Amino acid sequence: MAVRSAAHAHRIQAVRGEKKMRHFPLWWVVHTDEEKERLRKSISKEGVKEPVKITRIGGIILDGNMRYEIARELGIEVPFTYASFSDLFSLTIQNLRRLFRVLCYKMKRLIGHLGED
Repeated sequence: MAVRSAAHAHRIQAVRGEKKMRHFPLWWVVHTDEEKERLRKSISKEGVKEPVKITRIGGIILDGNMRYEIARELGIEVPFTYASFSDLFSLTIQNLRRLFRVLCYKMKRLIGHLGED
């Protein structure tokens, strides 16, 4: 079985509207395990509240990769909307902030473990 990198893009069919989306499963980089578990419980109980934002060209998920991944695992319908041009900049900044926040969190945990030895 071939091992794919985490950044490998998967061509997938959206549950609603047979819209093809490109999904980059990088939630593990920008979200903590605790955040993922909270979202999993919420989606399993209430469904996907906020639509996944995708690009019109290429169908790349810009916001909602983790929501999409969890809903797909649970077999729950995933609504989507197209991101506007102005969304592109704000979503990029939002994702970069989230990435740095989680990387800082993970570095603090790693440094804490190194100090225990």
